[in-house]
Amino acid sequence: MKIGILTFHCAHNYGAVLQCYALQEYLKSFGHEVYVIDYRPQYLKYGLFVWYKWFSFNPLKCLKKILWQIHTFSIQRNRSIKFENFIHNKINLRELNLRSCNHDIDCFVFGSDQIWRKNREVFDPVYFADFNAAKNRKLISYAASMGINSLSDNEKKQISKWLKRFSIITVREKYLKELLQPLTDKKIYNVIDPTFLLQPQDWDEIAINPFLNKPYVLIYQVIYNQSVYNIAQKAATEIGASIIEIVSNVKETINSHQTVQTASPEEFLGWFRNAKFVVTTSFHGTAFSLIFNRPFVSIKQNRLSDLRIESMLSQIQLSNRFVKGFDSEWKPTFLESPQPNLKSLTDYSKGILLKFFQNV
Repeated sequence: MKIGILTFHCAHNYGAVLQCYALQEYLKSFGHEVYVIDYRPQYLKYGLFVWYKWFSFNPLKCLKKILWQIHTFSIQRNRSIKFENFIHNKINLRELNLRSCNHDIDCFVFGSDQIWRKNREVFDPVYFADFNAAKNRKLISYAASMGINSLSDNEKKQISKWLKRFSIITVREKYLKELLQPLTDKKIYNVIDPTFLLQPQDWDEIAINPFLNKPYVLIYQVIYNQSVYNIAQKAATEIGASIIEIVSNVKETINSHQTVQTASPEEFLGWFRNAKFVVTTSFHGTAFSLIFNRPFVSIKQNRLSDLRIESMLSQIQLSNRFVKGFDSEWKPTFLESPQPNLKSLTDYSKGILLKFFQNV
């Protein structure tokens, strides 16, 4: 069987490319030919000079953004090259005319990540299999995520029509299952993120160790939160470690600790695997802390993005690792490895995929 994956594979985001790689590699283990369809929507542009990153109706702000792009060009170029190398060397890309039914893909798998989120207030129909090439093919979603917790009546009607196309519907978060289940008579399954489908040793094979021969506390966040630095400093002091921060986007380095701006996805894995402690606000930062069994805490942002981490940690009885901030919730036990029990949830998720592909 030939399988085509549609997901956020082209984003220069560590979680996006690594979850794509994991889903690809796990599906390959069934003995199928697996491709990642090279669909690159306009709203996922990752270039060195993307106009909307520096555009502003305020001329002064626009000028500052342009100067910033020029000032950081070499860093951004280095970072971009590393992501593109991973995408082209580790992911089996395939171009496909989505408007044509004339192709040999037998099954499309949609997911994971927030492929069902709204962009510019609309859903992307491609990620709901609304294109000609998907007709008369087997369609499943795996660990799809949406990033919202409510839908308008019109959105419910549209999504209900889209869900009829799928043979199996699985989502990543429990709250999303509850949101979508009333819209379809098919059972919706709550499954684990694709990154957990691979074993730690599978990740070891591509991870690149950092060139650092001393213990460190690792920071990884997408949106700034001061509590992250407070907890990292507390942990570093207690275990006698330095602080390393991997940034999600190039920024001006103003912190006293070391900032890693150009880590490749493979180096990102290495930084997590060897950390003595991790402080993160990221879903996949939390996921890789669990995969490598690193002591960690995840910090709440008071945003909808909290639901993703909350859902994952509650399923493995580690909700105590998801904290509001530093002052009232720091515990010395956070420095101990959490020993997550992921096996039952991982086996359940693998079982759904295995049953489907054995019967098609």
